Amino acid sequence: MAKKQVGRVTSGERGENLTVICAVNAAGTYVPPMLIFKRKQQSLLLMAETPSGSVGYPSASAWVTSELFVKWLEHFIGFAKPTVDKKVILLLDGHASHKTLEAVELCRDNGVVFICLPPHTIHQMQPLDKTIYGPLKRNYNEECDRWMLKNPAQRITMFEQCIVWCSLCENSWHAESR
Repeated sequence: MAKKQVGRVTSGERGENLTVICAVNAAGTYVPPMLIFKRKQQSLLLMAETPSGSVGYPSASAWVTSELFVKWLEHFIGFAKPTVDKKVILLLDGHASHKTLEAVELCRDNGVVFICLPPHTIHQMQPLDKTIYGPLKRNYNEECDRWMLKNPAQRITMFEQCIVWCSLCENSWHAESR
């Protein structure tokens, strides 16, 4: 009988999707992330190993919605502390969830200059895709691979995703949030 060797596990075998919304400035300071889990109710256990200041929310699809994006904006404003007199610039991709009247008004009222790239802009034109998010995604995948090697025949559940994410943040981001 021939044996089949598996060279690598695919993302579908890793478990549920996790959406992470991040923000970083040119100096490398970052806002603690928002994690969006595919579930109906949030569990504090999911956030146990995440970086200090991180927030988590449930979503039926694990994708960002307009309502969740407004919650992230409130989180961002709480850390960045912009004012109408001391504005900050927020550069975003063109995702539909970012372009709502509620989001625009929240930014305007709190001193956030909201700049949205055109939808479906190629990654070469999105500055953080090359410098931050590309390496971050690659490092996250490597952390998942390491976890799966240490835990054979197990899927990465939502609870382990935070542990993997925290490990990644400790290794990747050295700046303290302000």
